[in-house]
Amino acid sequence: MRGIVRYPDLRMMLFFIFLLSPIFILAYRIEPSAFEFSLNPLVFFAISLLFLLLSIIEIPVLKKKTKKPRYTENEIKTLERLHSVPREEIEGSDGRLYDSMITLNLGGFILPLLFALVIGIISPVSLEEFVIIAIIMFAVTNLLAFIEPGIGIVAPPHIGLLSLPLAILVTPVDIISGMLVSGIIGIELGLLSKIFSIDIEAGSPVFSLGGRGNFEAIYLVILIGLLVAIL
Repeated sequence: MRGIVRYPDLRMMLFFIFLLSPIFILAYRIEPSAFEFSLNPLVFFAISLLFLLLSIIEIPVLKKKTKKPRYTENEIKTLERLHSVPREEIEGSDGRLYDSMITLNLGGFILPLLFALVIGIISPVSLEEFVIIAIIMFAVTNLLAFIEPGIGIVAPPHIGLLSLPLAILVTPVDIISGMLVSGIIGIELGLLSKIFSIDIEAGSPVFSLGGRGNFEAIYLVILIGLLVAIL
């Protein structure tokens, strides 16, 4: 299926761009020889920025009929204001049903997964250590993520923070790779597991993996990894 461009959460985008600005200065000033990671600091920064910019692109993989909740006008305005969900998307075009799409976000799921796999291959961390952290991240994501009608799969952003202390404990030989590889893969597997929790009685136009509602959890893992490497 062809990718679709989805209306971004502008406040979230601006926040992360604002956050990336001082990180760029730090990455620019640091000597590559002092950078405790296999990637050049500016290359790592460019990859992080690319993920953010490409998070507006969704790749549809499945379609599913779900019932549209009976929103009040105030609920529609809240979804528009707090979650940047366009009114036309909330209201749908098929009476009481959504032709819901299950999508993979390009910048928030597909590319981070490829990035994590590459880092995992070149890292000295053992597969067993990666798996330990990934299982914990999967369990926490599965426990805390939920389906929100009108929005899709929602995962608290702070889930991503857990990957750092776990990596310090389990993969001290390469903390950055440990948190990036296992954090990203564990969260993504946890989000995938929520697909089986979709209730057709309370639907959403899009159920995005790595996009609206859960992008921040994955992206925080990447930003923290970049900061730890620079500092």
